[in-house]
Amino acid sequence: AGCDKEVVDLNLFRVIGPGLGHDKYINGFFPRLVRNLPENSVIVFDADGIHYLCNNPDLFKDLKRYKVVITPNKT
Repeated sequence: AGCDKEVVDLNLFRVIGPGLGHDKYINGFFPRLVRNLPENSVIVFDADGIHYLCNNPDLFKDLKRYKVVITPNKT
């Protein structure tokens, strides 16, 4: 008998934040990026991604469409 395996679409995985830094251009682009990701994406936000989420708090309601992992840096 065969195993049932869940098929995972790797195109739905996103990591947002590494290397973004803190930039006015990115702050304006960030909401469009988040809002245009495919439904049910798995999104990992690191510290820079969290920074932009906090600068755009209206995005938190949009995150309900995704599976979200938050990975803050240790301070």
